[in-house]
Amino acid sequence: IALEERGSLLLRARDDVSAARDLLTESLEVARGLAAADPQSVTLARDVLRSAALLGDALAQIGDSTGAQQRYSEALGISLRLSAVDST
Repeated sequence: IALEERGSLLLRARDDVSAARDLLTESLEVARGLAAADPQSVTLARDVLRSAALLGDALAQIGDSTGAQQRYSEALGISLRLSAVDST
């Protein structure tokens, strides 16, 4: 979470988008690892979703539209999976 928060702050401030991308990439890798260890955890899945979306934002800001779309697609897939689980 600390990596994601630092990356998000850098991204919002637009001070160093490359550093934000690096932090958010690391955050996503950690989140994916934790979610893989506990695939039933909605909280961990949401962490992956949030990290993927933020990384997509960073990639879009540096002009990597392909990478951004991949991360947004990943976030959307998780969102759809979670909404199917919680259809109330």
